[in-house]
Amino acid sequence: SLAPGGSPAQSGTAGSTPGTPASPSPSPARSYTVQSGDTLIGIAARFGTTVEAITDANGIADPRLIRVGQVLIIP
Repeated sequence: SLAPGGSPAQSGTAGSTPGTPASPSPSPARSYTVQSGDTLIGIAARFGTTVEAITDANGIADPRLIRVGQVLIIP
């Protein structure tokens, strides 16, 4: 069918983008402030992620070098 103006009518929900899945992303990124005694291994375990995912998200070259007060993005 044609919508007013002669263009094809779009089916679907208003505001949806064609080809985009309707479900939300798996888990939004969170942030965490490094505390004294924290390690990336411990932080990764606490949030159910990996050291590699945290280092990639934060541009950390050496996972042994995190600072107290540093805010990390936890994917």
